[in-house]
Amino acid sequence: MNKVLLSIGTVAAFTLHLGAQSAGPAAAPAPAENPPTLPAPEPPGIWSAEGVGHGFRAHVKELGASLGAGISTDDIGGKETHDMMLGRVYYGVMLGNPVALDKWYGGNWEFMQEVFGAWQFHPASRYLTGTTSFLRYNFATGTRWVPFLDGGIGLSATDIANPDLGSTGEFNGQIGPGLQYFWSDHTALTMQYRYMHTSDGGLSSPNQGLNENILYVGVTWVF
Repeated sequence: MNKVLLSIGTVAAFTLHLGAQSAGPAAAPAPAENPPTLPAPEPPGIWSAEGVGHGFRAHVKELGASLGAGISTDDIGGKETHDMMLGRVYYGVMLGNPVALDKWYGGNWEFMQEVFGAWQFHPASRYLTGTTSFLRYNFATGTRWVPFLDGGIGLSATDIANPDLGSTGEFNGQIGPGLQYFWSDHTALTMQYRYMHTSDGGLSSPNQGLNENILYVGVTWVF
């Protein structure tokens, strides 16, 4: 009886050995599933990586409009006072990321193009219109208050004549400081003083020039 059981066990072991050989090598483990794809990050806002008030990102743009009043002076040759109401629209783009953020004067350089129009109400009803290219510097204060300084030159047209101007076509030069308060991340109240000189560089006579002290108030959208 023991011999019979031994024979059966031997046959079973031999059969298992043959089955293992015919099965071939063990199958490789299944590759791990790819991790789930994370949603794309939201696009950054207008501010640099340091946060609100620490300068604007490169290529951020602004679009704005303002109304103002100008009172003339005779400090560069003008013979008459020329008081006027003005309006302007402007479009600007940041030329790069903030610079010198570790200094008090850290901020952004910006190129801006402006179109303006004015109605002279004293001494007579006249018009003045033009376009000016500006270079502006926006200071990074770390707050929602953003001071700036800009200056530029451009072309003007006017029917203001004797005794201060002698042609319709004129040049204009403008410079002045300003301040923006961002009541939201993309919208600011804009206030600015501008000094504007208008003349034709001696191309006609008379060429005494117009010299305006202008105060502007408006709204700017930054995107």
